Amino acid sequence: MRLNFLLLVFALSACAPTGNTAPAAAPEVVQPAAAAAVEDLIREWSAAGSEGRFEDLKALYANDSAFYWIERGRVAYPDYAAVVAGVDQAASMTAKIQSTV
Repeated sequence: MRLNFLLLVFALSACAPTGNTAPAAAPEVVQPAAAAAVEDLIREWSAAGSEGRFEDLKALYANDSAFYWIERGRVAYPDYAAVVAGVDQAASMTAKIQSTV
């Protein structure tokens, strides 16, 4: 459930603008509990990445057959196994993920 909120946030933020200058429709009201859950998840993802807790990072993604990851409007990782492989590659490079929330 937590990851679904994160996917929605990232999917919406990753979509490129269409160039349409028409005013956008009013956004739906987000329930405070849902918004807090998304913020908590993003903060945990950011902390785990910057602290090099790669196993904890993997646990934040959905191990589900319907899971896929969208970045900038395109499928970046088609399934959970691809995300795990990417996290493992980052870990093997001793990479650090830096984000500001």
